[in-house]
Parts: sequence; structure tokens; C-alpha cells
Amino acid sequence: MRMTDPHVSRAKGFTLRELSIAMAIGSVVMMTAVNLIHDVFDWTTLARHRRMDDQTFFRFSSDFRKDVHLADRIRANGEEPSAGDDSTPAGVTIVLGDETVVDYSMVENAVVREESDEGTVVRRERYRFKIPREVSIHPLDDDKQWQLDIRTVLAANRAAPPWRLIRVSAGLRLRHERAEVER
Repeated sequence: MRMTDPHVSRAKGFTLRELSIAMAIGSVVMMTAVNLIHDVFDWTTLARHRRMDDQTFFRFSSDFRKDVHLADRIRANGEEPSAGDDSTPAGVTIVLGDETVVDYSMVENAVVREESDEGTVVRRERYRFKIPREVSIHPLDDDKQWQLDIRTVLAANRAAPPWRLIRVSAGLRLRHERAEVER
């Protein structure tokens, strides 16, 4: 006959304390995993928006460079900044060599390009950014050099570094076509 110790339990299974600890650990792991999944979705969306903004910028900068290089005259239009004011003009009007007029106007988070021939709008394109951006086009020292600045709009009203920056020479291709510049 076998003697049993009365203090040793024969019950198989887990105690309530063991189950509570396992549930707490499991819920912490599950909440961390769900939070990471949400972060991955947010990062994916942000990466997609950045990629789309890059594509928009490259289309916009290509058109802008082409227009400025073919420009006969360029002038800032809209509100001109006063002395000591950092505000940017509301847009730029470019008159091409064939007298086609191209207007670039800055609207909220986008740039609109309107090409018109003899007062009739021939082409209109809107370059919209997914991430809030601030666009400014302004002349440099002389009206032959123009600069395009695109900055990311920060929530804290801090000065953001340029996201993209381009400097172009007005009429450069036009002067080459007219043989006014040596090759």
C-alpha cells in the first residue's frame, strides 16, 4: 500500500494566480503587437504620401524649368512683399518666346499652372501636395535668376528647411535657340 502525503495536491491544472499572470502578459504582448501594426500602417501612408509628393515635385519642377528657360519675360504677380516682409508673391507670370503666357499661382497646398494663348486658357494643371507644403517663387539678385523654394509646413510655426530648392536662369534655352549664347 502506498502512503500519500496529505499536503500534496493531486489536482492537475493551473491556479487562478497563474492564469491571471499569463492573461496579463498575453494582453500586454497583444496590445504591443496591435500598436505596432497601427504604426506600420501610419508609416506606410506617410511613405506613400512622400513618394506622391516627390512625383508631383518632379512633374512640377520639369514644367517650371522648361517654362523659365523658354521665358522672354517673367514677373511676380499678386501681392508684392513689402520691405522687411517675408511673405511671398501670390504667383508668377511667364511670357514665353512665342508670346504664350504661363501663370503659376500658389494656392493652399498646391500650385496651379495655367497656359494661355491670346487670352484663351489652353492648359491648366494643378500640382497638389499630400503633405502640407509652402511654395514660393522669387527672383534672385537680377531678374535673370529665379528660385523655387518648397518647404514643409510645420505645426510649431518654426522655419522649416527647404524640402526642395531649384534655381533656374530665365530665357537660357531661348537665348540658345536665338543663337545669342555661344555653345
